[in-house]
Amino acid sequence: MVFMNKSAIVFCTFLVLVTFSIISAQRINSAELERYHGNLNFIWSDIKNYYVNLSLKESELGFDFDKLFEKYNSQINAKTNETDFYRIANEFISHLKDPNVSLRFKNRVVRAKIFPFPETIYRPINTRLIANNVVVINSNPELGITDEILLDINDTPIDTILKKLSEIYYYSSFDKGVRSKIVKSGVYADYFAFYSEHFPDTLVYKVKNKTGTISHIKQASNSMLLPPLPADKPEIYLGFHYNNIMPEYKILPGNIGYILVPSFRANTEAVVNGFRKCLEVLENKKVEGVIIDVRWAEGDNEIYTDLLSFFSNKTETVNYFRFKDSFRFHDIYHGRYEYENKKYRQSDAPSKDGYSPWWIVEVKSGQNDLLRRVPVVVLTNEITSDEAALFAAICQKKGFAKLAGEKFALSGHGLITPIMLPDRLYYVRYSFRETVDDEFNSIENKVITPDIIVDQSLEDYYKGVDTQINKAAEYLRKK
Repeated sequence: MVFMNKSAIVFCTFLVLVTFSIISAQRINSAELERYHGNLNFIWSDIKNYYVNLSLKESELGFDFDKLFEKYNSQINAKTNETDFYRIANEFISHLKDPNVSLRFKNRVVRAKIFPFPETIYRPINTRLIANNVVVINSNPELGITDEILLDINDTPIDTILKKLSEIYYYSSFDKGVRSKIVKSGVYADYFAFYSEHFPDTLVYKVKNKTGTISHIKQASNSMLLPPLPADKPEIYLGFHYNNIMPEYKILPGNIGYILVPSFRANTEAVVNGFRKCLEVLENKKVEGVIIDVRWAEGDNEIYTDLLSFFSNKTETVNYFRFKDSFRFHDIYHGRYEYENKKYRQSDAPSKDGYSPWWIVEVKSGQNDLLRRVPVVVLTNEITSDEAALFAAICQKKGFAKLAGEKFALSGHGLITPIMLPDRLYYVRYSFRETVDDEFNSIENKVITPDIIVDQSLEDYYKGVDTQINKAAEYLRKK
């Protein structure tokens, strides 16, 4: 019989526990690895089979989706964690250059696994891209940054941060639009979660004020900060409003009417009625021209056709749409064809295998004719997107109005639908509907150039002056 002393027993117990821990960790890592691969495979398979027009993307953008999947799937290895997976998956689908395609986490529990910082520091500053500068228009009061140019964060140039984040979050259909939207979203802390070995204990913002003075503002990464407060002067937002989503009006010098349409996501009837009421006031004021501001407008409902009716004096076709005909589509949108047939007429244009028939989108003449009697300018910027962008583009093409401001991009893929991944922790969003123009030309990723190109100047911003509104009003006064 072999007897062990107390020290030997303790040592053997320790070895057993260590071995068990190693085996358990290996099993956990293996299960997680399988989950990551399974998720990415699901994203690839679902987009390949059900996304509305993958072939168009491969042809126009010059990639092979299967090869892209192989590339990013090979990046998942034993060291991959939740943050890595989220970055890899988003980099993969960002090659589609479709703002309607993205990977999202399901809840805050998953968010905590991805991002090693509290939500309270996620957006402590509000920034805008002005004259190619990232300008802090306001911040949390504790940081006290206002009207200063953001140069770098933790010695990383802001341009580097924007470039890397644009490879993960493709928020727009063209590169400069992506940059502007990332600046607007303010997700700068994500860069350090994705690309730093350890998330920094302190974020240091290097900023420059309008006199050229440089300062460094420090923020602990575990700060419990309130969100930024709106600035006192609404004009500082250059047409963007945080709280109001309904149309509003004002009278500019020279008796020029101005209508802001902040969102195309709100209730259609409420927005259209609000827009009509604005027109009625401007008509009573006998304005000599109208500016319609959709610079910050986003949204995926069909408000645009109702607003276009105020410009048209007849019924006319503005675009067509169809769906990718698939198991997934009919499983989620059972009876969708019947729904569309009640709203739209089907076109005689031949349909393609794997797709639904084409439906015709028409606008009819609206009750108020002010916009048909006075010159109109529609203001756009790089944020203008979805149906707001379609509204502006049709106004230009049909000669309803002149466009002024910055370039913007169209997105022809809609009916964005979230699809849960196998692990039930994430969902992927993609489109089932394709929209084309009134001549059946693709509008996806098409960049629209305004008739009057005008950027907001930094000098005007510091003065609280909206360069683009002033330029549009000047044009209308000369008309």
